[in-house]
Amino acid sequence: MFLDGQEVHSQMVEYRTTFSNHDVLTTIGDYFTNTNELWSPFTGDIDEVHIAGVGFTPEFEAFRARNLLDGSAVEVADAQTREGSQIVISSPRPQSTVHAGLVPVTGMLSDRGMVTVTLEGDTVFSQTLDAGSFSINVPVDANGAAELVFSADTDKGRTQARLPLTAEDAAAPNQPDLKDNANAVSGPDASVDLTVCPASEYDENVTATYWVNPLIPLTEKNTQVRIGTTPDALPTNLTPTSGSVSSSLDVTSTSREGNPYQIVTVKLTDEQAQQDQFHFAWTGSGGTRRVSAWVFDPRESTWKLATSGSDPEGKEFTLDIRVGREESVTPDQTVTLLLWRGLTQMPQNADDLDQLPAPEDYSWAMDHVPDTQLYTQATPERVNHQFQYVADMAKERKTALVVQAGDLTNRPYLSQEYQFHAADEAVSILEDAKVPYLVSWGNHDYNDRHDRNSRVFLPRYFPFERFEASPVGTGWFVGNRQLLLHR
Repeated sequence: MFLDGQEVHSQMVEYRTTFSNHDVLTTIGDYFTNTNELWSPFTGDIDEVHIAGVGFTPEFEAFRARNLLDGSAVEVADAQTREGSQIVISSPRPQSTVHAGLVPVTGMLSDRGMVTVTLEGDTVFSQTLDAGSFSINVPVDANGAAELVFSADTDKGRTQARLPLTAEDAAAPNQPDLKDNANAVSGPDASVDLTVCPASEYDENVTATYWVNPLIPLTEKNTQVRIGTTPDALPTNLTPTSGSVSSSLDVTSTSREGNPYQIVTVKLTDEQAQQDQFHFAWTGSGGTRRVSAWVFDPRESTWKLATSGSDPEGKEFTLDIRVGREESVTPDQTVTLLLWRGLTQMPQNADDLDQLPAPEDYSWAMDHVPDTQLYTQATPERVNHQFQYVADMAKERKTALVVQAGDLTNRPYLSQEYQFHAADEAVSILEDAKVPYLVSWGNHDYNDRHDRNSRVFLPRYFPFERFEASPVGTGWFVGNRQLLLHR
């Protein structure tokens, strides 16, 4: 409780009521006594009282007391009349720096009309918008200073707004779809057709360079492949002789205990060893995980990351591996590449809960949802939203299991059955989404110390058979002693 911006009292109020003195129109007190008298009652005006239902701080309450409650923070200005239409851009602010691409723009339009946006004289957006607030994505294909001109044509005429920006084009274009008929033609006079389909969300100017080189096959005569597995997260401890020699160049490496790898050593001819750059192509799959290609630098005896890639559906993809002569060729004219299905760097900002790891850097995830009891008791829509969010994000986050770590409800009393209704509705969201889950019951869900009534609702709403059915078909199963196992 805050009085004139100062915190005067705070306490846990679960299952406690505010005692009222009905002889006083507005009475707020923090304790009551066995004589039914209030301790330190407050009897001011209702507009002096702020009851916070969301997070708040003493600093914010002090700000409200200084600037809002005394009536001087907001003043009513004289009405102004403007002729014609208006278009106002709210964000981004003028002179802002944005990433080149589709830039979100918000603003206000006084009258319905056709809004056209031009960039350096070229029309990049045109659409009829209703009067009121708007939010649009405007393609900004620029690098450096740029100016967007917004024109609105309405029944009242034309109005314009200008938005100067600085665009940074730091992201590479998406990998285009490539098709060719190289495998179907042969001979010295053969021609190869290459079809390139850009993969862009807007009309982006892209500069492309095409290289044509003879394809040199890798065979047992010039190539050796070594395979292995390591529990290490990074490949820094591997060497060109790690693992064991494979009897085949076309090899599949799998492991359930660590990160699989392949080390490919290629013997170069005298002519090849004099080239400034080497271009290797690898096609395969790492499931939904990232596969990276590293080159062994003989000068420093270390692996250097060349490129990486993945496919969210687990399909095959191609790595375009380019390495320079100075960083790759050994004195005996060999180049050694490492194909690695593991991390390329250790996770950064592990304490930043808003920074999610990239899905291609892990195989599966477990969602931990503890102590929802106060939501279930007081605001069941919140626990529903919480479980719905987990279900909606399950595929993107590779959620293989949701663990509710106890205190799903707050009280197991017979008078509190509505809490189990709320918990049942929330858990059903996971079941409908086919997301496996388990609950480790807490002391708020049942109680052995008081009476048998405290164990009535748990087996009624959540019998063990319900949990046995949850992981069916997911790889998880319930084993002996009710342990959850994975095949």
